[in-house]
Amino acid sequence: MGALLVDGLGDTIRVSLSEEPEAEIPVARKLVDYISRRKNHPYIPATEAEGFDYLSPSRRKTKAVCNIGGENLPVVIAFRTDECKKINPSFPPDYIYAGRTLPETPESGVAYILDADVWKGEENALPAFNQEQLFTVSNYRTELKFLFTSYPALTDEIFACLKAHPEMVVISQSRHSNRLGEHRALTHQLMLKKLQNPVVFFQHYAENQAEDLQIKAAADMGALLIDGFCDGILLYNQGTLRPDVTDATAFGILQAGRVRMSKTEYISCPGCGRTLFHLQDTIARVKAATSHFKGLKIAVMGCIVNGVGEMADADYGYVGAGRGKISLYKGKECVEKNIPEEKAAEKLVELIGVGSAHPY
Repeated sequence: MGALLVDGLGDTIRVSLSEEPEAEIPVARKLVDYISRRKNHPYIPATEAEGFDYLSPSRRKTKAVCNIGGENLPVVIAFRTDECKKINPSFPPDYIYAGRTLPETPESGVAYILDADVWKGEENALPAFNQEQLFTVSNYRTELKFLFTSYPALTDEIFACLKAHPEMVVISQSRHSNRLGEHRALTHQLMLKKLQNPVVFFQHYAENQAEDLQIKAAADMGALLIDGFCDGILLYNQGTLRPDVTDATAFGILQAGRVRMSKTEYISCPGCGRTLFHLQDTIARVKAATSHFKGLKIAVMGCIVNGVGEMADADYGYVGAGRGKISLYKGKECVEKNIPEEKAAEKLVELIGVGSAHPY
């Protein structure tokens, strides 16, 4: 929805939540207000890459650099330049931008990114350059490098550096009120120059509520994912949210864009008069029982009237069958009917355990 609004499409929106109806309007209002700030934004002069089709986009062709770009899944880079450099083990980032200092006890399995002028060739760290440091790039012997830049800052010098150093990954920044426009313009410019360096999108916020960060970051990133431009995401939030919440938001956006699955996904209906159980409590109970089944899509539906159709692409379904009764689905097939509600979550876990080939 945010991706459509950012592109100027849509005059009315409806946000549907598995909560009380009055909880839907504030979410819709936040989204509309955020997008409305871009009205009459400064013009971004840019040229569209030849052959690009917005109606049928495919992933931009890039040269893989380690695990970034090419056919690799988009990466998540975490931002940790303060004393708090811990990560959430449920959502470990692929890289951590640590600024000018490495933590005393680095996280295992995660590569760090340091500013190039303080990078000393550490085994678990990689250099990141700015435009003023381009003349030093050739002095750094490493298989992966990063360049922080923006669309207005692009120069022939940068294009030449990217061409000479295919191991360089671009981190696109924007302070423009229409940041999507600048991120798109930068990517199209690389395509026009026949450059295949991967692009990571840096998005900067100052939010104190997780919902606000989720709404804004999803709106900013959605179109870039749909366009096929995203080789990675770096979210930086200067509000009071814990950094691991920001990391989880990045993974959630990639999953919502169907480009990288990292957790169990849940589909649920908004509920109606046919729903004969407390929907929010049931969703919480199902999540608590099944959240360890990563990569699956599980539907919780109030009834069989619309629920079966709404959960058509789910791997498993938990559907109300009458007062106090639940039916379980595997794909579109009902495999067990009229289970007592108090036993249904346990039965669902058993069904997933039997029917899944994943080594959970």
